[in-house]
Amino acid sequence: MYSAPALKTLNAIPNDVNFTYQWADANGDIASATSSTFNASATGNYFVKAKSSLYPGCPEVQSDHASIVLATAPVVAFDSPSETCKDSPTNFKNQSTVDANAAAAFAWDFGDTGTSTNENATHTYTTLGDLTVKLTVTYRGNACSTPLTKPIKISLAPTVAITAPDNIFQMCDGDKLTLSVTPDFTEYSWSTSATTPTIDVTEGGSYSVQVKNAIGCKITANAFVTALPAPQVDVTAEKNPINVGENTKLAATTGYSSYEWTPIEGLDNPASETPIATPTITTTYTVKVVGANGCPGTGTFELTVIADDPLNLLKISNFFSPNGDATNPTWRVDPEVITQTCGVSIFDEKGMKVYEAKPYLNDWDGTNNGKSLPNGGVLLYYKV
Repeated sequence: MYSAPALKTLNAIPNDVNFTYQWADANGDIASATSSTFNASATGNYFVKAKSSLYPGCPEVQSDHASIVLATAPVVAFDSPSETCKDSPTNFKNQSTVDANAAAAFAWDFGDTGTSTNENATHTYTTLGDLTVKLTVTYRGNACSTPLTKPIKISLAPTVAITAPDNIFQMCDGDKLTLSVTPDFTEYSWSTSATTPTIDVTEGGSYSVQVKNAIGCKITANAFVTALPAPQVDVTAEKNPINVGENTKLAATTGYSSYEWTPIEGLDNPASETPIATPTITTTYTVKVVGANGCPGTGTFELTVIADDPLNLLKISNFFSPNGDATNPTWRVDPEVITQTCGVSIFDEKGMKVYEAKPYLNDWDGTNNGKSLPNGGVLLYYKV
């Protein structure tokens, strides 16, 4: 292969003055091509015929064909950064134009003893300095060898680190931890597929990020996040179930730095490891603790209360005297046991309703429709 307008010289072997030669191609003998050499100037399959002049009776012999391709010289071009970073993979992209009829070969010389024969190449520099990159494009047989060089500067790569708040790479189960990369870069590629400078992680394990700076250097940083376990909390009671009015001691797993019980109603000390509980109804207690690793944990316990007839819980006045003085002017029910959802209905001995209220505010003064009921010994019935 060769580049126009150059000629490709073909030689007949042996070159002997006692032989006559005739060069030919697919179209037949080539006029005036009777030397032991021939300069081919067009694409074609060439061969030579030889005959002995000393022995005219000997037959003519013919050589093998030589395939010649007339090819346009390569126009070499490639894309590469003018500056890159030490220890960062750098890409080199071939942009050369070659003849479609010729098989091109590529030879990269990165200027630091590194080489490649790939059409597009990647190289990592391990030293700093100003170097020269060269791409040489040739055809088969090292024909039409054409080089192109470009300068490249190898700089020190920036420091990349993954950071976490207070530089603590730990989190409790169920929490999240924010990982960040500083300083600013032009591209981010996390192992989680995120492409932002900051990510939130909810699981322990290894995380990595590859960043790209303004001159195209790619640098990778790694971090390991530890997920701390939540403390295990067991809750027991000295007695369960209990009767109304009784109490029992609750106990949570010992050794934690703090305890917070809910609900607080009926507990003597909601911050105690072993509070005394005196509920009036069956209650589920929850205790929150903080373990030695700083992580929270919870435990629950249902304390069953065996209740009498609810009316037996009511502390109801057996009498009152709405006579105008300040002593017992209204009928009262213990406000600690009657709630906003409770109502009161009062009937006389004949079953006639004389009063009704919901909620009851301890304000009935013995009247019915604004009129006082008869004084003394009136038998009344009520329901709550």
